[in-house]
Amino acid sequence: MGQRHQLFVIARINGRYRQLCIANHNWLYGHTAIKRCHQIITIFQDPGNRLALEQELLVAKEKAQLIWPATSIEGDPEHDMDVHIRFPFIATCLTLGASFGVDEGYHHGVSIVPLHLHYIERGHSDDGKYGVQEMAPLSGQTYLKAYYDLDDPEHGPRMQPSLDRLNKHPLIPTSTLGDLWPDADWEEPETDAALLEPSDTRDDHASLTAKLGTLSLRQSSTDQILQSLDSPSDENLDLLAQLDQLPGVLSNKLKQRLYEQAKTLEASPYVVAVLKKALEKDVDVDLSPFRTLSAHNLSTIVAHLREHGAMVGLILSDRPDLTEVDLDLILGPVQPCKRLYLLENPQISTQYLTARLGNYELFHSDLFRRALVEDDDNRYKDCPDRQQFDFSATNDLAQVIWVGIPEKMIIKADHIDMSQVEEVESQHGYESGYVRGFKFRRYLTNDIPISAGKAVKGLLRLLQWIVSHEFSLGIASDFGSGVGCAFATTASTMDADNVGALSTSLYAYPRRNDYSRRLQPVATGPPALKTGQWALIVVHEAYDTTPKRMRDKQVEAAAAKGHEKPKYASETVRYALVTPIATPPPAGKRFKIVDVPTYAKEVLGNDEKNVKELEQLMEFWKIQFALIDSDIYEKDDIHDLLENVFSQNDGLTEGNQPALDGEERSE
Repeated sequence: MGQRHQLFVIARINGRYRQLCIANHNWLYGHTAIKRCHQIITIFQDPGNRLALEQELLVAKEKAQLIWPATSIEGDPEHDMDVHIRFPFIATCLTLGASFGVDEGYHHGVSIVPLHLHYIERGHSDDGKYGVQEMAPLSGQTYLKAYYDLDDPEHGPRMQPSLDRLNKHPLIPTSTLGDLWPDADWEEPETDAALLEPSDTRDDHASLTAKLGTLSLRQSSTDQILQSLDSPSDENLDLLAQLDQLPGVLSNKLKQRLYEQAKTLEASPYVVAVLKKALEKDVDVDLSPFRTLSAHNLSTIVAHLREHGAMVGLILSDRPDLTEVDLDLILGPVQPCKRLYLLENPQISTQYLTARLGNYELFHSDLFRRALVEDDDNRYKDCPDRQQFDFSATNDLAQVIWVGIPEKMIIKADHIDMSQVEEVESQHGYESGYVRGFKFRRYLTNDIPISAGKAVKGLLRLLQWIVSHEFSLGIASDFGSGVGCAFATTASTMDADNVGALSTSLYAYPRRNDYSRRLQPVATGPPALKTGQWALIVVHEAYDTTPKRMRDKQVEAAAAKGHEKPKYASETVRYALVTPIATPPPAGKRFKIVDVPTYAKEVLGNDEKNVKELEQLMEFWKIQFALIDSDIYEKDDIHDLLENVFSQNDGLTEGNQPALDGEERSE
């Protein structure tokens, strides 16, 4: 087994297992592969990702004949698929699990490959198709034995925790793999792991969305209401008075019947009234299957639930008939919820998303897909996946900046001496993001929606990643992609692996969007940070490109020999949030510097509807930040540092910002 691995996501679709997504990882093997496998499983099992996953599974079931035709088309590896990445949310989950590890400082890019990649029986064929050496499902222990001697004290104890975590999940049986790839000669696995017995699942919408049980009912009243749905009439409106007297019914048998008949329900005031009452307790309201209801009907339901329900998320996925005019009517003038699911809605354009929906936790297929499309794949050069998004009008957090300060610039009392900049030699003898040793990377964050909660969660993930024992600075593109992964999250459940869209500029093209510059003003640079916008600054003091685990060993070795410990042992990571001062004093400080609690209060304001969110956000920050070896940047000399990061145009309220040449900087 070599260092390249392919990762597959499969599911039972209409009675047969199918491939939903495939990723290629060019440098994945051994212990790292075990850890990445566990992280992928963790993401797919996170309750916060369930709804989006289920919606893409429903699409797979309803469009299986199009996606997996009975016969392949010669010369077309994707058959008649209309997009490169058919299930973009699933692909994003797989990408994040395979390429990013917060607690271990891990990052390595992966690429999504054509959906119909075929395995052959052994090795590689002459026509270049991928192959495998071992056609059998392997347990974690059997797999690791191919790389390590697990009886060796250096390897076994270190890898056992990863094996224990992975062994909590059963192994896929050969029968499932044989169903997926029937032409392969599959071998039975060793008996050191339990097998996952395949189980069929119901294909109907109710089983995937409502997850309903059965409770004892007050039979007579319930039967009347259920029967009324077969022939809905406004004469049945008097039955609504009985609904409140039937605890448990609305979230169970009645709601199950509504979803079972969703595609055929006759639109009427009675049906609309029943839906309003039936969905009041739902946190995530799914109106996507009710296709007989007009946009006006749906808007009536949404308006009612905004005032009288528990709705936080609204699902309108897989509605090719839904137009932007319809969506405007459904959502109304007042934002009805925080999360909005619009997966597989082709009539909702990127321009509409950015202009109208920037304040939502947004799930839209194009938003997830475009960061994963290969830039050099000519088959998709005209694909709409490449459309860019600009949420700068609604994002308070506009930029993320990493600053690396060499040990030579840190003098007594932890003071940063910016006058030493000219005396520190460039690490590589040339300047591109370097200022004679003072290094920074400046990235824009305007192509994904970032709420206050998402900004805080992304910052925590970024700090955890940087201070973790495996982190190494590496090249700028790795760091930019790592920032993109850190912010590919949602604020729905703060301490979970909730997956959000990846930033194209950060994850896919970080070098092209890395606006680092020299100390002296240059002709090109990033769009200015304007008044009212915020930038997150992460300051890496006494940084070194060596992974922290290796540095710790070097420190121990120096101590054992009685030598002075290396200078970089004092490495510290700090953060700050900065915004230009509207009217700075003459020759005074141009930026306001705050911590996360202050930032959240300023962004969320004193609006009564944000009080609960602010309290939850601050409690989460207090607990999680205490676990990270980091601190707020409070030194006065950070203002001198900022003057070397920002141009004189930053802080201007209009115009006068540097033009972009569009050229990619060399590393």
